[in-house]
Amino acid sequence: ADLSLRTPPHSMKLHRAFFCCFLIAMILNSLMQAAPPDGVSAGQPLSAQQVFDSRSKEKPDHVISKLRTLRQAHPEDGRIPYYLATVMIENAASDRSLREADELLEIAEVSRTPDWLAPWAALRRLQVQTLFLERIQARAAASTLTPAQRDQLVKDPEFHAILAHSLGKIEPAIAHFRQLGDSNKRDLTGDELREDLYQIKNLVSSHWAYVAEKEQQTSRSLDEVLQTSLAEVKPGMSLREGGDVIRRFVSSLLDGHAVVSVPDGAYHRALPFRLEDTPGGLIVAETLPESPFKLGDRLVAVDGVDVEEALKLQEALAFGSTVAGRRWNAVRALPAHWDGEKVYAVKVDRGGRENEVSTHSVLVGEIPWLNNKKIQSAKDWLDARMLNGDTGYLKIRTWAPMDEASPPIHSGPYLEKFRTELDTAMATLKDANDLVMDLRGNGGGLDALCAWLASYFVPDPMSIYVLRYRQMDGTSSGDGFGNVERKPASYDRQPGPVRSTRLWVLVDGGSFSATDTFLNILTRNIPERVSLIGRPSNGGIGGPKSVGTLRNTMAALTVSTCKAYSVGGELLEGAPAKIDHPIQWTRAAIEAGLDPDLEAALKLIAKEP
Repeated sequence: ADLSLRTPPHSMKLHRAFFCCFLIAMILNSLMQAAPPDGVSAGQPLSAQQVFDSRSKEKPDHVISKLRTLRQAHPEDGRIPYYLATVMIENAASDRSLREADELLEIAEVSRTPDWLAPWAALRRLQVQTLFLERIQARAAASTLTPAQRDQLVKDPEFHAILAHSLGKIEPAIAHFRQLGDSNKRDLTGDELREDLYQIKNLVSSHWAYVAEKEQQTSRSLDEVLQTSLAEVKPGMSLREGGDVIRRFVSSLLDGHAVVSVPDGAYHRALPFRLEDTPGGLIVAETLPESPFKLGDRLVAVDGVDVEEALKLQEALAFGSTVAGRRWNAVRALPAHWDGEKVYAVKVDRGGRENEVSTHSVLVGEIPWLNNKKIQSAKDWLDARMLNGDTGYLKIRTWAPMDEASPPIHSGPYLEKFRTELDTAMATLKDANDLVMDLRGNGGGLDALCAWLASYFVPDPMSIYVLRYRQMDGTSSGDGFGNVERKPASYDRQPGPVRSTRLWVLVDGGSFSATDTFLNILTRNIPERVSLIGRPSNGGIGGPKSVGTLRNTMAALTVSTCKAYSVGGELLEGAPAKIDHPIQWTRAAIEAGLDPDLEAALKLIAKEP
């Protein structure tokens, strides 16, 4: 939900902002005091219900601990994450608890079993957002607001205008909650879906940073994309079918930072293994514990749908800044839709014989290679070690590890903590003449963090990029973008000496966003000491922002609202850095447990002493 408030500059307006937050919280709290639907107490696991009901008598920590244990014992039950999140919200002493509650509610919301669960989880998530709003925007005002000032605000006409604006912001989210329970039960009319498609076109035209650039890259205008989507509209499409039309529209724009959130429960589950795209087909390269699949299995079909056909359908729905990036994401999201209760028949080729294996889908939040939210400490996001006397290895899984720190995450103690962890990793690698940097699957995060690491190797001044924001001051200037002076971006540097280490960087289609920024910094500043190994990155650099919610499907739309250029004026979006040593994985290598990218790097290091 977009719950942002205009924060007035002087203290009285801060008080107004705080009081708006207070009233909004009161509205939500009154909604939450209402009894849930009749189905809430029926058919619940007795132990979970009893533990949840005991929260008024027991200490919150005890209740939370018991619910965590029950969740481990019953991972398939979406009600337990809801109970756990509710207790956390009711006793939210820290921002970290609220973040975890929000993640748990996402799991509960998409499970949709029983029927009451999704809308109540959605309202709880709205409550989390309101608590964050209150904490982030009104902390300063909260300490100084007096009863007399509150009385004064009640009589202030300007306050009433601010309050009306604030309630207007939150009203669509509350309406979304109220409609969520019914939205999956009715079909869309052709006119409703067409109206939403035209709304997307208008939102993209008004807010998207890359309208002209992507038209040039794809050789298709926005109007042509719209007409293709309108041709797909049929009477009586379900929300999921209509949602897929919308996803294909936005996916075809080739904005890897774009997001379409349709309240249909799709895209939250995945196969219990990771696939590698090889010349010999899609091969199982990693599995979850106790999975019936084996390394080297070749995917043949899912529920009778040939894997090539399934991949073609999924590519049309996947997001990416390049065609190759869309394929990479499609491979990891096969197939497009899952039913959490259903057992799927997955056909694989194993040792030359086809086998049909039965499996359930798995929530994306439970899969380590798809969910960086589970990364909460240095040991989770960094792996720094010496491979031999003068060759080091540094694996960076994300540029945005989760932490209990309060937002904004781009500054303050949050960023400082992770810079310190990077410094500790680099101290481990101080004797490395050659460093293998593994950025495969690193989907991005904080540019300030990757620039900090780059400053270990790149002397000052370090060329990063020039960002130009779409209507960043609410007006149009020249071509509609701010920063008309094209002032280069800059970030803090680490204070130590610059190292002359040779860098051998492992890359694949999952390397994206801040990782693309990092690759751009290295290859444009010290190309003589950098070699990229593997497969092209997703090639996306842009600033995503929520731009609106569609009227009929209630789908929320996010697109990039700023664009990045090199200091020399080249567009960086959709232009991944050149791979110096392309590597294709093979089935034989996967079956043998080998890492072809790492092996190639070590051979190159040995060849070029």
